[in-house]
Amino acid sequence: MNTGLFPVARTRPAVLVGAAAAVGALAAISLAGAQVPQRILLAVILGAGALVAAAVGRPFSFQMLGLTAVSAAAVGLQTRYHPEAAGSVTMRLLLSLVAFCVTAAAVRVWWRRLLADPCARLRIGTWLLAVAFVSRFVLVGFLAVFSSYPMDRLRTGFMPVPLVGSVQIGELTRILFVVGVACVASSTAVRTLLEIWTQVPRTAILFAAAYLTAGAALDTGPTALTAAAAGVAVWVAVRGRLSGGWRAGGGNWLRRGVLSAGLIGAGLVIARLAMTSSTISARVADWTAQDIESVNLQTRIGRICVGEGGVIGRGWGTASLGRWLFAAESDYAIAAIAGDLGILAAFGMVGATIVCLSQIQRGAGLDLDAPTRSVVHGLVVMAILWVGFACLGGIGALPVSGISPVFITLTGTTAVTSYMLVGVVIGCTQGETGVDVLPAAVTVTSVWVKTAVTALLVSALVLAILVPTRGALAAYRPSGRLLARDGSVIAVTGAAGLREYPAGTLYADLAGSIVVRDGSSVRLWSKYGLETSPLLTCGNRITWLDRILAVLHPPPCRPVDVVTNIDPLVQEAMQDLLASEALGGAAASAAYLDSATGAVLGLHSNTSEDPNELFIDPEALPEGPWPALPSWRQSTSPGSSLKPHVVSGVIDMGTDLSNLETTRLVLNAETGEGLVNAWNGPCPDGSLVTALAASCNTVVADAAIRTGAAPLGAYLRDHFGTDSNLPYDLSDSAARPELVTGLDALGEGSDAAVGPLARTSVGQEAARASPLSMANSYSALVWGLTRPGEAVPLATATAGTCENGEFRAVSPKVFGAAPSREAAVTVLKGMEGAVTQWWGTAARIERPAGHSLAVKTGTADIELGEGKTRTDRWVVAVLGERYVLAVRVIGPAPDAAALDVAGGILKAVADHNPAEPICPAPVS
Repeated sequence: MNTGLFPVARTRPAVLVGAAAAVGALAAISLAGAQVPQRILLAVILGAGALVAAAVGRPFSFQMLGLTAVSAAAVGLQTRYHPEAAGSVTMRLLLSLVAFCVTAAAVRVWWRRLLADPCARLRIGTWLLAVAFVSRFVLVGFLAVFSSYPMDRLRTGFMPVPLVGSVQIGELTRILFVVGVACVASSTAVRTLLEIWTQVPRTAILFAAAYLTAGAALDTGPTALTAAAAGVAVWVAVRGRLSGGWRAGGGNWLRRGVLSAGLIGAGLVIARLAMTSSTISARVADWTAQDIESVNLQTRIGRICVGEGGVIGRGWGTASLGRWLFAAESDYAIAAIAGDLGILAAFGMVGATIVCLSQIQRGAGLDLDAPTRSVVHGLVVMAILWVGFACLGGIGALPVSGISPVFITLTGTTAVTSYMLVGVVIGCTQGETGVDVLPAAVTVTSVWVKTAVTALLVSALVLAILVPTRGALAAYRPSGRLLARDGSVIAVTGAAGLREYPAGTLYADLAGSIVVRDGSSVRLWSKYGLETSPLLTCGNRITWLDRILAVLHPPPCRPVDVVTNIDPLVQEAMQDLLASEALGGAAASAAYLDSATGAVLGLHSNTSEDPNELFIDPEALPEGPWPALPSWRQSTSPGSSLKPHVVSGVIDMGTDLSNLETTRLVLNAETGEGLVNAWNGPCPDGSLVTALAASCNTVVADAAIRTGAAPLGAYLRDHFGTDSNLPYDLSDSAARPELVTGLDALGEGSDAAVGPLARTSVGQEAARASPLSMANSYSALVWGLTRPGEAVPLATATAGTCENGEFRAVSPKVFGAAPSREAAVTVLKGMEGAVTQWWGTAARIERPAGHSLAVKTGTADIELGEGKTRTDRWVVAVLGERYVLAVRVIGPAPDAAALDVAGGILKAVADHNPAEPICPAPVS
């Protein structure tokens, strides 16, 4: 017998000192960089853990020290994300240790009185099942229905408690349920599982069935674990009473066959009932459908954290997405630890927890009493499944179901509950010890432990290898500054962690963040434009050492400053002209780029909202209302500004251009449908140059019909990037074609396709474009003058990155192939005629002195429904055979408004030579 607080074998002081030193080392590592008050709290934890281990004694002292060490590391985890909570978390752990001692002492006295009286165990077991069901579902449900308590609390199991706030009683009722099942099962003289119904009171069975059924409908994951643990408890109780009965006498094969058939049949009936119940089937479908390919944002962040940490990690605070892992101290604790310290540290904690629980179970198995074994094995199996399931959910390998890993998390009632569970196990095993007669099949052997730890480790390693970590979820990573080409700041991270935009609406089309305002607090919802660039978050150089260590963890992901191609002078000119009274308040946007390099020098819209004020109400999520899309994402009919692309195609494809229609093009002889020019008169002549200068619909449409929809569509796609997802650096994961013709959908050779083809060729029908995509496509025409057939630089807003004051240029992507020189010369000659000829469509535009200018105008009539229409106007100008400006005016505005705005912008920027992008001095 023993002389400690609990009557078990004494523990040697030297062993406790060594174990306490190990606990201290692990906790010190977990709190590296912590403040002095936190280290004082750590010393308190170590002292309390040593006292508890000394009071418990062997064979459980080592296991309790191990569990305390894991919890001490958990304190480090929570103080890493919430330094202000160090005191409360430490007090919660101390309270858990006290709860363990009280529970162990109380259960020791209470349990011994039950062993000799099966009837008492049966009554108490039934009461425990009743209390578990009533408190978990009836009481919480009553509060949810008849009070202001949120209905969602019924599913989560939270119940208000005076002076405490709320308690997650679901975790407490799981313990009551398993102990109740063990008491009932061990109190009956059952010989086979088939005799349980005749031996056990219906009341106990009904309460157990009600608990599991309600739990399956409301909280599937935890209920599944509870059912598994209860099954182990029943099995142990039955095996303890059999004394070989399963193998005695003839006809055992029949008994086993009947039992198997009965269990399978019962399972099928329950499954059928579940699928016919809308509530249960909805919960089951919601739980099982959340696989690793369909995950929520938190699971994606947790998975990326595991991938970033790799095998060994880089230390506390190195997970770039750690601050957005809101459940880092609960459901996603393992992902948070792995992101900072690596997979070995994270799953070393998991393995230590499972090993300690397994050893407690094996030590408790020395007790000869079957009821005790039933309780011990049921609870320990539940705890092991609990931590294993929660960790797999935290790395995205299993669905997340609100289960936090025991001993590793210290939130809510999880810490107290986990220590009370161990208190019940150890408390009911105090007494005489002997030889373990329990069959090995029902113990958590070393094989179980190895299997569980291996599964966790393999899952994490697979995720670490497969998950793209660099650049993934860039919107949520710490970002560097976003700069204009002269070094002026476009975006910077403020003190609250959210992005700030000093220039307000000036650069709003390029970058911005949308946040949710909930009272006084705000949180990120999404980013757009260059704010989603992976360079802002992971643009750092990769050293040779990083490449060598890549086998242990991916290269580090650190933010750098990104310098854009945007020229502030161009941007300010656009802002001033697009806000002019000439537009009459109409919405307008413009894009200006250098066709030689693809550099986007300016991009602005007069409808842009200040990105500093892009807040939305949380009640509006996810439907909106949303802020206005940037101009480069708004595609509308381009009108005649698409004609140069079509003219280029008919020239390069050798279309017969003789006797093109100049007055009225018949599209359908039977109905008389036709196409005329905008002024209802004839084109001056049938040449393509004149057709572009005067914007003749009939000539261009006739040439397009002779070419054919399919060949023309393929040409436009290959040379101008139409109907393609071009990889603009401004686009995000929702990128879509910004320049669309819809020609691929037309039936080649069909009479029904003639009309749509003709209207598409003049920029109507399904044709869509944005100012950026239109300017980008015109740069291909300019390239055709000097580099026909070569790939064209894609419009690029990013110039390069700045790291430690050093500028690194970014090579622009390319698209398509420039048209032939003949086509480019013809098109630009026609566009010059639009400016120089008195009858040209752009004759009134203000031409910058000393610069060549070619312009194509466009007018698009938009059907709004209910007999209403809208007229959009386009101007695309090529300045000095290099720079391309695209202006779009939407809705009511004077006919010449677009030309006046375009002329004003060109006059302001014509003599301005954009300087090379610079890298400003780093911020100290």
